Amino acid sequence: MHVDRTRLWRLSAEFVVIVAGVLIALAADRWNQGRLEASAEASYVERLELDIRDDSLRAELFLASGPAISAANAAMVDLLRTGEGPADLVATIVTAFEELILPAPATWNDLQSTGALSLLRDPDTRLAVVSYYSARQEVALQVERTVRRGRDPFMDQLYPMGLFRPRIDRDGRADCIGETCFEPVPREVFASWPGMERLLAGLESGHGAQQVHARRLIAFSGVALSVLADWD
Repeated sequence: MHVDRTRLWRLSAEFVVIVAGVLIALAADRWNQGRLEASAEASYVERLELDIRDDSLRAELFLASGPAISAANAAMVDLLRTGEGPADLVATIVTAFEELILPAPATWNDLQSTGALSLLRDPDTRLAVVSYYSARQEVALQVERTVRRGRDPFMDQLYPMGLFRPRIDRDGRADCIGETCFEPVPREVFASWPGMERLLAGLESGHGAQQVHARRLIAFSGVALSVLADWD
């Protein structure tokens, strides 16, 4: 049987060109995918670092406000015991209401919900991030418990005495902030309210516990940030 060698060589060359084209396309796709993943990883690391720094700053600011919080609490106790106390009761209560507030961990939630945690290829970086947010969750839970035990019982008594007046907007959210949420009441009413000294003791105890948790959060964030700083 006669074989057209010229045609055979042409077909072979075309096949080689097609295979080479496919391989080149696959390699280009892998390269582009790797580039996109590297870019996403860098973006996540940058966002995580910013979020963790923000957590640490919030904790530091709360600790810095500790003396003012304690002084406000002590002033209200003095009012109960001696009849002498803060000139501005409303402002004093607002100060004593300070608490450690941690926002929702948006970047961490995004990593978890999208399954993008694997983008953090460095095992030390991934471990540092996972460990930090595990510790952060525990701190947030402990802070929430101190608020329920200290701040909330005190706040509950402000409603019946007419001191606290939250206004709710059409979306069901409070539309008052800070001192605008409180009405002046006679100091005698506040001072004679049943169980007020016990409530103030719980409020002060809760703030002491939150300060402990704030220090823990700063320590945890310091470890995580030291690892993220070495990421490249």
